[in-house]
Amino acid sequence: MVAPLALSVQPVVYVLHLHEPIGQKQHYVGWTKRLAHRLCDHRAGYKGIAAGLTRTAKLRGIEWTLALVVTPASQADERAVKRVTRAHFCPMCGGDPDVLREHVRGSLLVLPRVSVPPPGVRYHPERRLLRPAD
Repeated sequence: MVAPLALSVQPVVYVLHLHEPIGQKQHYVGWTKRLAHRLCDHRAGYKGIAAGLTRTAKLRGIEWTLALVVTPASQADERAVKRVTRAHFCPMCGGDPDVLREHVRGSLLVLPRVSVPPPGVRYHPERRLLRPAD
């Protein structure tokens, strides 16, 4: 079963934790209305769809994990999260997500490892569709 948050269309700010740093970067912060689709875009690593950091991670074989979600969130919340040092709030780096509470209006969801796409779902990046696996 796919988690309701993953398929929802409410706006969220999300934090990806890379298992190995690329240069000095080990986190990606993004905003989207369709979390599952956006995570699949990052996982696919296609130029023009995935962020440069996650595309580089894919090319280098570096895995990443969805570490934190703020929901509901605005693009102003995304900018606020980006202004805070990532390691201070990333639970995978030993940080405290509560550091963000004074910076964002939405609820913080600290997530265990999330597989992308979720089990039982197949993703077609060229069509940006999620559908049940055959």
